Amino acid sequence: MASSLIGGLIADDFESKHITVVELDGDKRQRLEQRFAVQTQENMGGALSSADVVVYCVKPQQFKQVAHASASDIKDDGCTIGFFDSAQFT
Repeated sequence: MASSLIGGLIADDFESKHITVVELDGDKRQRLEQRFAVQTQENMGGALSSADVVVYCVKPQQFKQVAHASASDIKDDGCTIGFFDSAQFT
């Protein structure tokens, strides 16, 4: 799902240098870097503190953990967007 979103942004002339992807899996990070020339990192850390928009593309069961872990790093006036496949929340 993230690849589709990144590809769509780039196809619509959004510059890849403005996209930072947080991906835990090293192989996936490398593929994203090679395919889209985006910046990647293994953890959320500093990437979120400077982002105007944060897009979550995670499995529904992972969202709560990821959102809580990242909440303090997101700018007060930042925008967050979540994309989920067949999401069911409890």
